[in-house]
Amino acid sequence: MKKEIENLKKDYINFFSEVGYQQNKEVKISSGIDKSVVFVGSTISVLKPKLLNDDIDNPGDFLIQRAIRTRGLKRIDIPEKNEWSSYFDASGILVPYANLEKLVYDTIEFLNKIIGFDYENIMIRISSDDLDLIKSLRNINDKVLIEFDSKPQNYYKHKYGLQDMGIYGRNFNIAIRNVKDNKYKDIGNIIVIESNEKKYGAECAIGLNSILMRKLELDTSIEASSVVDIYNVVSPEDFKFADCLSVVSNLAYENVSSLSDRSPNYLYRKYLRHLFQWGDIMGISNDRIFEMIKDYILLEYGDYEENIINSNVNKVLSRGGYKYGRK
Repeated sequence: MKKEIENLKKDYINFFSEVGYQQNKEVKISSGIDKSVVFVGSTISVLKPKLLNDDIDNPGDFLIQRAIRTRGLKRIDIPEKNEWSSYFDASGILVPYANLEKLVYDTIEFLNKIIGFDYENIMIRISSDDLDLIKSLRNINDKVLIEFDSKPQNYYKHKYGLQDMGIYGRNFNIAIRNVKDNKYKDIGNIIVIESNEKKYGAECAIGLNSILMRKLELDTSIEASSVVDIYNVVSPEDFKFADCLSVVSNLAYENVSSLSDRSPNYLYRKYLRHLFQWGDIMGISNDRIFEMIKDYILLEYGDYEENIINSNVNKVLSRGGYKYGRK
């Protein structure tokens, strides 16, 4: 799946560069660039300074960013196939509010012309109260389905960790029809970011794994991520093991255990502990798990420092007194 992800990244970068948007550099997941979250969990975490300082390029800025959302920890010890994984490859575009209509048009054209989704298989779920978002749809292909008010009102709201500044988001959702069950399943949102006094901008937030998941008609985003090139997922236990494996590998590569901040270390250790717990349940040795971590990092980054990976895995395990796994 790594090859498919890299090809999608190239297509995304080429398309949005050609229609004028400026590419921005990604940051470490554990960079702490956004103080409202522990790990970077979206591209807006990186683009917030542009948003708040009225420094958005014209027609807009885009970014592909490694991201982790840790909500899966609430059920990490339950064997099940979750639709969304903790680690994912995020993509995002931030534009001035005046360019909302162009953002919407370009996004739909990308999904159709580059990804290959038929217009009639694209659905927009939107609130009838959001007149500006409705207006932004006027130039998209008329075969795209528009569904009004099918969800609770909070479905069309978005938070950015900027509540103390009175800044929130109003969004519509983009969904793709699954041929197998004829259901429309979401891939991302286009969001107006505003306060009562000001329109700060508009954002398109779509996970690249989400696009692949819908294109290939997979059930989970893990199946559309590169971790399956290292570990084949079949059983519910496999999915939890793979989820932990991707998080641990990326954060070990970033040397997260060297950070002085306790929050990222606390969350990292929870994923690390559960990785070896699931490995123990499935009879995977400690040594084999360590090899998988290194294999994943090589696949993702092309290199690693042995001492850093050892410090973030074996030494952290031994400091925590964890006894899981088999030698």
